[in-house]
Amino acid sequence: RRPPHRIHGEVFLYDDVPGGAGYARAIESNLQAILEKALELGEHCSNPDCPGACYQCMYDYNNQMIHPMLDRHLGSAVLKYLLKGGIPSVSQEQADRAASGFVEYARAAYKILAPSTIAGHYFPVILEDTTGQKTALWVIHPLQEKPTSPERAAVAAAGLRPAIHSTFDLERRPFWVLNHLIQP
Repeated sequence: RRPPHRIHGEVFLYDDVPGGAGYARAIESNLQAILEKALELGEHCSNPDCPGACYQCMYDYNNQMIHPMLDRHLGSAVLKYLLKGGIPSVSQEQADRAASGFVEYARAAYKILAPSTIAGHYFPVILEDTTGQKTALWVIHPLQEKPTSPERAAVAAAGLRPAIHSTFDLERRPFWVLNHLIQP
């Protein structure tokens, strides 16, 4: 098991020119400055309506197959963590925004109840099924650890099943979230 608040990952840099052109070594020598510039670019887009990726910041013809997966906000969160040690979290406004599209799909199968704060945690949506079982949508950042067993137990003690999903999944694949509402 990994320690709390530790994100694991690996990045491999290589030159695809036979014998190398020296790009990987140059990147290694200037990595801090490159990451800082990438963070600066990732935090801003000239398109005021950019949802996290658009043709003015990240999309182009060559990466069209992965457009649904591109998110400069998520990339910026990774860079902030690397450069500043900032653990990402989700504000109430971000949770509401992430849940808003999901609610439109969930409405067909669930009664949508008002948002609630339980044991210090905000739930933008409470869903009630036809049997009266209530499920609290717990929105976390994709890089954030899932809530602990005691945190989940506190929500269960309030009569709710916690459904823990990331902003990325809620915004990019709400049908998947609906089909995988409760996960172990």
